Amino acid sequence: MLMQLLRKTLYTTLIILNIFLALTAIPGGFCLLTGIAAPPIDELKGSVFSDYTIPGALH
Repeated sequence: MLMQLLRKTLYTTLIILNIFLALTAIPGGFCLLTGIAAPPIDELKGSVFSDYTIPGALH
C-alpha cells in the first residue's frame, strides 16, 4: 500500500517536471534560433559553432 502511494507520487512528480522542462525548453530554443535572447556571439569563441542556430535547434 505504501509502496503504491510512493510510486504514484514519484510518477506524478516526474510527469510534472517533464512538462515544466518542455514548456521552458521550447521557448528557450526558439529564442536562441531567432536571436531574441541569444548571448553575445563572442561567448562562442573556441567552440565549433559560429552562431546559435545549431545549439538553439538542439535545445
